[in-house]
Amino acid sequence: MVRKSSHALRRRLASPLTLALALAAGGVLGGAALSAPAYAKAKKDKEKSNEDKNSKAFAEAYEPYAAIVNAETGDFAAAKAMIPAVSATVETDQDRYVMGNSLVALGGKLKDTGVQKQGLEMILASGKAPAEQLGLYNYYLARFAVADKDWVKARQYYQASVDAGYTDGLPDVLLADTYFNNNEVPQGLTYLSGLLDKRTAAGQKNDESWILRGLKVALDAKMTDAVYEYAKRLVANDATPKNWQIALQTVQQVGQLDPQASLDLLRLMRATGSMKEPYEFKEYVTTASQSGLPAEVVSVLGEGKQAGVFQADDAFYKDNLAEAEPRAAGDRKDVPASVGEARSAATGKTALGNANAFLSFGDYAAAEDMFKTALDKGVNDRQQALLRLGMAQVLQGKYDEGTATLGQVAGGSAPVAQMWMTYAATKKSAGA
Repeated sequence: MVRKSSHALRRRLASPLTLALALAAGGVLGGAALSAPAYAKAKKDKEKSNEDKNSKAFAEAYEPYAAIVNAETGDFAAAKAMIPAVSATVETDQDRYVMGNSLVALGGKLKDTGVQKQGLEMILASGKAPAEQLGLYNYYLARFAVADKDWVKARQYYQASVDAGYTDGLPDVLLADTYFNNNEVPQGLTYLSGLLDKRTAAGQKNDESWILRGLKVALDAKMTDAVYEYAKRLVANDATPKNWQIALQTVQQVGQLDPQASLDLLRLMRATGSMKEPYEFKEYVTTASQSGLPAEVVSVLGEGKQAGVFQADDAFYKDNLAEAEPRAAGDRKDVPASVGEARSAATGKTALGNANAFLSFGDYAAAEDMFKTALDKGVNDRQQALLRLGMAQVLQGKYDEGTATLGQVAGGSAPVAQMWMTYAATKKSAGA
């Protein structure tokens, strides 16, 4: 048989554009065809390398096989049966490149991802794949590995795709799942955190689903610190009431908060417009009532009624309102009158009581003053007083001061303080 030239063989191959379409036709992933400029460059690369020669044995074995592969219709199953024999004649990188392209084309016609995978591996092994296609080819191989649940190999191919500059299929994000699915949760969360930070530093808004993925993985793995981290990331990325609700409910779930820390978390829900559930309103009302804060009880009941959580004839609503209203009126009169006494007292007890009352009134400047007085004189629960001082500062728009105060909070109140710090950052960023 006359030896076929490299050029003759090449005219029978799929172009890089056809290659991408063949992959998509095989059911791997849609919408990943190359752009026109990339195709044009690939054609030039082909022309420049026409002097490359195929081995004689491969050229002879390839010819009858290629006739079937390149036909519009035919016995493609017969061509598949010929693959081992033709592949056995491969000697050179040019042979590998030609055979690999033919396998991708045949796999597309057969909708056989195994054949496509074999073809892509041969193309990459040849070292002749167009540079602008390396990312795409590695991406497809990663998807094949995912289908096989070979997470280590999928990670390698995703990383190669990233290194080649491919972005369309988000290989950098999907790479995180290769850790999660391989029970390497800490490593996956570390990788994902770094990726999110990198995108944020570049001024890019991260896709909410990526952060939610990290949050769920951390929650399922009972990694409390990571849960807090991803709860903060969620609202820092997009501070919607829905995201605040998810973040704060998650912190409430894992934080093992005492009633007062839980009250301060509910206050943040209220401030962010994310308190939606009837049980949250009822818990808020009950804890505020038990804490001797009737003015706050009245205001929360009013908001709950306006939101449709409470009806005027609800027993819970009527009973709590009837009890709180007269007490609230008395507090609003008596507390301001006792400020002088609080300043001159030997301890911070009266000042702390006044501070909590002013905070419940919504008089945040007076609350800040009294919390500072209480802390200067000494209080039993310094961490709670610091948390609420920071809250009062943030609610006045003193975001830097509030953040500095909240940063001092330790112990069981620290997760709540961290969420208030995140709130301050989102408000400052929004210019509010």
